[in-house]
This record gives sequence, structure tokens and C-alpha cells, in this order.
Amino acid sequence: RISREEWTKIKPECTFECIPFLRIDGKEYSQSVAILTYVGTLTGLYPSDPLLALKCNEIIHALLEGMYMLAASVREQDEERRMAMRKTLAEVTLPRLF
Repeated sequence: RISREEWTKIKPECTFECIPFLRIDGKEYSQSVAILTYVGTLTGLYPSDPLLALKCNEIIHALLEGMYMLAASVREQDEERRMAMRKTLAEVTLPRLF
């Protein structure tokens, strides 16, 4: 785990200035889905069949879409708007995704 102080120091040196990142042989790789796909491929958990890989990516990105929408509602300062966003998320968006 990286402390806030440590993150402030290393952030400018990181690819895309973001975490998580994976360091392999001194080279850094970032972006969660890219790292998950890489690790899944190494461990045999990510499908080699292109259609199964497509389905896997579809699910990953649907989850991310829902997460981004939830995060937007968390950041919303106006209580009424925040509740409206969450209502739409619960009644329209999430049922469509899942």
C-alpha cells in the first residue's frame, strides 16, 4: 500500500500518473483492466477463445460503467440531484447493465 506522502513523490514518474501500476523488470504498466487481463492471461484465468474474451471484456466494462455512474453521484453536492442520480442508477442503469 502506498501512503499519500509516498504517492505525492512518485506520481509524476508513473505512467499516466495513476495507480494501480504493475512493475515488471523495472518497467511500469498501468490501468486496472490491462493489468487484470495480463495477470489473467498468465494464470490461465483469462480466456484464450476470442468470443469468451469478448464476453469477459463486456462484463468488465459494464461494471466500470456502473462504477463511474455511482462515483458521479457520490461527488454530487446537491442532495436532491444526488438522490435523482441514484434513483436513475438503481431503476434504469444497473438493471440495463445486469
